[in-house]
Amino acid sequence: MAIVRATILPGPTSIRNETLKRSIQSFEYTCNESDFGHRELQELLSRAGKVMGIDAEGYESIASKRFSDDILKIELAARHHHHLTIVDIPGLFHNPTKNQTDEDKVLIRKLIQHYLNDPRTIIIAVMNGYNNLATQEVFKMARKADPEGKRTVGVITRCDDIPAGDEHEVLQIAANKLEFLRHGWFVVKNRSTKETREGVTLEQRQQREEDFFRRDPWNTLKPDQIGVENLKIFLGRLLYRHIQGELPKLAEEIGRIIMVSREKLEELGDARVDAYRQREYLAMLAKDYETQVTRYLKGEMGQILDKNNPLKIRSHVQRLNDEFAASIKDRGHTRLFKTLDGLDDDVTSDPPDVRTRDDVSDVESDAGGEVPDDARSTLHNFRDLENEAQSIYQDSLQALGPRDMYAWIRETYHTSRGPELKGIINPYVVVELFREQAKNWREFGRRHINAVAEVVRRFNLELFSKVIKEDRVRGRIMMAIARATYESIKGAYSLFDELVEDEFTGILQTVDEDYIEKREAARMERIRLRQSMSLEDVMAAHKRDDVIVEDIHDILKAYYPVAMKRFIATINLQVIERRLLGENSPIRLFKTEYIVRLTDEELHNLTREDLQVINTRKELQSQLDRATEALMAANSI
Repeated sequence: MAIVRATILPGPTSIRNETLKRSIQSFEYTCNESDFGHRELQELLSRAGKVMGIDAEGYESIASKRFSDDILKIELAARHHHHLTIVDIPGLFHNPTKNQTDEDKVLIRKLIQHYLNDPRTIIIAVMNGYNNLATQEVFKMARKADPEGKRTVGVITRCDDIPAGDEHEVLQIAANKLEFLRHGWFVVKNRSTKETREGVTLEQRQQREEDFFRRDPWNTLKPDQIGVENLKIFLGRLLYRHIQGELPKLAEEIGRIIMVSREKLEELGDARVDAYRQREYLAMLAKDYETQVTRYLKGEMGQILDKNNPLKIRSHVQRLNDEFAASIKDRGHTRLFKTLDGLDDDVTSDPPDVRTRDDVSDVESDAGGEVPDDARSTLHNFRDLENEAQSIYQDSLQALGPRDMYAWIRETYHTSRGPELKGIINPYVVVELFREQAKNWREFGRRHINAVAEVVRRFNLELFSKVIKEDRVRGRIMMAIARATYESIKGAYSLFDELVEDEFTGILQTVDEDYIEKREAARMERIRLRQSMSLEDVMAAHKRDDVIVEDIHDILKAYYPVAMKRFIATINLQVIERRLLGENSPIRLFKTEYIVRLTDEELHNLTREDLQVINTRKELQSQLDRATEALMAANSI
């Protein structure tokens, strides 16, 4: 049974108004083809016109809308109907009236140009027989859209309205002598309004048309260019040839539609109707996430990303590690060590700003002059480390006792003596001095962890957005692992506190040969210097405890860099790599093991589909099915 179905496709104007668009898209009319006659068509046009804002009852009003860029689509669906679309476009007009405005004129012109410029459109350019061809602008537009005339056919209507004796010019046009068209012209006789009202059938119309064109002077035209039946036969052949020529392009376009539809369906995944499907869906996402985390940490995908992209986590963490090391090296001490001749050893007093400042400068001077907000924030983490390092350093200096290293050691030595004999160094004095000299390390370490944790957070946001396309599912998953993320970061700080406690409590110890070598080298150089001094100066130095002070200083100076390198390496390996980037770190929580442990209820809460996603999947599947069927049909021609 043949079905008539009518819908309205929103035009550019309606699409911009969400309420109007929904109203138009909700319009639908259906009936059996056998029940669809003139009266039903009039009813359909009236109902559709009201939805489109074209109210037949308001035509007498100047403000009444006569035209719309919405499209009324009427489908006849049955096996005996051909796959053919006919578009009836309003005619052009030049002089606005109260019912045809300048806005309507522009709207109609755009609508006509849209269809004429479509290379798959067969242009049936219609001319009223009693109008001058020179005034028929549609032919000019058709020539511009189809300069070779491969898809343009001319049709002359209302030939019976031409006054007797005035047929010559129309006959010249129909004979393709005045306005040449590659496919020529056809002449037809339509039912008049009176005939339609009188109920003249299509068969009667056909007979009256044949009778009319048998008369003089119309009988001088070629028989195959006369009448609707000949026009139908010709259009069928032209359409077939045109389709043959467009098939390669059409097949390519259909292929693209199929590919895009499949890609989007793959992104959505299968409909998650039960726990099995839901777990399978999450497991697929988790596997993809895990794989990409590993690749980004190895730097395998970094070469295809902008250098400031949050996904370049390895690059960002390496920069922060370098900055952390430089900050402790340049600002980690509370006082400057001495050279052997008693001067301040300021070799590392000025920090090398190359890493932080050059990196930020490079980005801010890139073409275009703009830095993405995430990238700018990440880079500012690097720059802030330098500023914070300076702040910590200055604060520590203000809280000090004697600024001079020797004076500080002498004061501490005298105020911290135990039961040991004079001239013997109390080991706890050295421990106390080291803790004071390196007390800035703790704050530098915490700030370093803060900066890396922020890089990790931005990485997770970016990667989750890349892997999980559904906003609400992504949000639910991130909320579900938020507690574990917090505990993971909290664990990093706890481990840091333990490592700091290990470093700054108990005894000083190292097996590093550098310490022994530096300590021995300093002792030998001291002996050499004293040999060049007078006996009185040597004795005076002993009385002032200079030898003890220098010996303590040399122990500290040899041990400090060894402990510093160990501290930096320990924090980077144990806290950063192990707790923030390693197993059970914030970027390793969304994994297949986590999915396996979820209950059915938890699965449903995480993966339940919104109505929009369900509808999108249905639309994509329908589009894919139609495109696949169309491609098969195209290949069979």
